[in-house]
Amino acid sequence: MVTVFACLIALILVFPLIGYILAFIITKNTLKNHRKAVHLSIDLTTFFLLYSVHFFIKTIWNISLLWLLYLLVLIIGFIFSIYYWRVYEEMDVSKVLRGAWRVVFLVFLFVYIVLLLYGLTVNVMEMV
Repeated sequence: MVTVFACLIALILVFPLIGYILAFIITKNTLKNHRKAVHLSIDLTTFFLLYSVHFFIKTIWNISLLWLLYLLVLIIGFIFSIYYWRVYEEMDVSKVLRGAWRVVFLVFLFVYIVLLLYGLTVNVMEMV
């Protein structure tokens, strides 16, 4: 059972889209609300994307930049909170955290795709 769970986590870290689909199916069946299921699934997938990017960097360049990824998340949160404060002139902490986390999702999704394409290209070039 532990091996199956470990393999599932490894699969989700390599392919976070699978994590999104699983989270969406579970939350959709639990909440019976499509919009909330999408948002909660994106929030969960952000966590998987963060670690997927970390493991891609570790695999491609053999260095751990997890501390830098955490710092990037904090910087994005800081920038988003300043933006929110400038636009709305007040701070609703839950909205700021939710919005920043979704911006982190977009950033890490982009980085994940770039690293995936880079890693595939490098491996193909090494084989040729």
